[in-house]
Amino acid sequence: MLPDPAQANGEIDWRTRQYCVPLCPSENERMKAILLEAETEVTAAQVEAGNLLFECGELGEAARWFSLAAHNGDTYSQARLASIYNRGEGVQTCYEIAAEWWKRAAEGGDPRSQYNLGLWLSKGKGLAKNDEQAAYWLSKAAEQGHQKARTLLHSIQERHGHLLKACPGAEE
Repeated sequence: MLPDPAQANGEIDWRTRQYCVPLCPSENERMKAILLEAETEVTAAQVEAGNLLFECGELGEAARWFSLAAHNGDTYSQARLASIYNRGEGVQTCYEIAAEWWKRAAEGGDPRSQYNLGLWLSKGKGLAKNDEQAAYWLSKAAEQGHQKARTLLHSIQERHGHLLKACPGAEE
């Protein structure tokens, strides 16, 4: 059973769904150790630093660490960075950058990013509207059990009156 957040001054970690007490750099030796390791280009430490700093409200600094890990090919960080740019959390909102990071994470096999990329392609948000590419990415997410992707894919298929699954050049 989770402790009462109001009593423990903590929160639920959205990624792990575990109860946690926020860790802030000024209060925690562990954070200092993680930051030192992250500076040596250890991707896992960069991700952890990004998560901990994000929890502390240091959004710009969190985005910097996620960016380093994302450039190292970490799919989780690519998806987090897309979300950060989508919402303008510690960075200026930029849908084009968000779309690019979702595309990289989608290419890495992340079903949420495949769904988000397909959704944005279907709306023309952050990139040109393209229902064929949207259907391609939505089908990838749906194959991994993403229910919202299945629903949106069905809607696109009904709108076009035929099955859109693969799109030439969608992975370029």
